[in-house]
Amino acid sequence: MDLDIEKVYFKRKKYSFFSGCDEVGRGPLAGPVVGATVTLLPQLLEENTKIKGMETILKPFLKLGVGDSKALSEKKRISILKGLGIEVSKLRPGKRQLFKGKGLEAFSYSIEEISPQEIDKVNIFQASLMAMKKSFLRTLNLNNEALKEFVKISGPGVLFVDGKYPPKGLDSIACVEPVIKGDSKVVLIAIASILAKEYRDHLMRNFDKLYPEYGLAKHKGYPTKAHYEALEKVGPSIIHRKTFKGVREFYEEY
Repeated sequence: MDLDIEKVYFKRKKYSFFSGCDEVGRGPLAGPVVGATVTLLPQLLEENTKIKGMETILKPFLKLGVGDSKALSEKKRISILKGLGIEVSKLRPGKRQLFKGKGLEAFSYSIEEISPQEIDKVNIFQASLMAMKKSFLRTLNLNNEALKEFVKISGPGVLFVDGKYPPKGLDSIACVEPVIKGDSKVVLIAIASILAKEYRDHLMRNFDKLYPEYGLAKHKGYPTKAHYEALEKVGPSIIHRKTFKGVREFYEEY
């Protein structure tokens, strides 16, 4: 990754934080949609590190081979997370967490999931934006009033979002920048993508133990031929999205 986008914003020296977020799980028929954000607080960096720039700041991630999660094997993604002190089975949503390791003290991350029931209420597009927004705010670990005060004192930050459509309502907090194919262009988005994907894949493997009829461990809830065949045979489960084609027909029929 060339860091061109990060360098441009870092050189402006007016942003109080840098965040990158992504989501996974928009297409599946079952399970939650998951958002993840990674945030850098430059004020926690040593001064000489800040002077050297983004190449030095992001070096711990680049050394591990961080890149587009879709282009990396599962083995490589897990290896990267282990190198960051993260065990996938211990990842938990709804918490601000820190990476472990030298040079990572200024970075935090958070994962959020939106349930199938909530997806059915608000639609998958809004649920995806909600997952990203919640994970982003969680990495700052501040309530609304404290966040306003932080921005007032330190200035807004930058939030890089994968894709065309970023969450709304964040303009007073951050300069929100959508980046198409951002998980292959922005390191912070790439790490968030890896976190979200591995967390969701692990979750779906656990669901497979509860609902073995669907083969969730193999296809992670996506609309494969095998998944459709299982639905025809046994019908949907509680973790299926009732408003999705291939599932909603069961509820319309009965």
